[in-house]
Amino acid sequence: MKLYPPMYPGDSILHPGSVPGGDVEDTGAKAAIQPLFVRSSISEKSAPESRIDLVAIEERARAARSAWIGGQLKTLYATLARKFERIAQDRLQRQLTASNRVCHS
Repeated sequence: MKLYPPMYPGDSILHPGSVPGGDVEDTGAKAAIQPLFVRSSISEKSAPESRIDLVAIEERARAARSAWIGGQLKTLYATLARKFERIAQDRLQRQLTASNRVCHS
């Protein structure tokens, strides 16, 4: 699929062949493409059950979402803990430096 620039402001649908000078693709090849139909010789009775278990899918999705959120929260907590630890170390270093200046003065 080729994307073409909009012809005028607000043109959000890009059509093949809308570029000045015509489409660069061979349009003859497009007519030859036909959709394929798949036919099965399996009878409905012997086919595997095609019912979708929406409850199980939703449970797995909720578990996956909870695991992802938990991982993100752990990462956030670790990042904040490191940041607060650096802030505390910087404050301590400044206090020690200030107290050294007072003692040596």
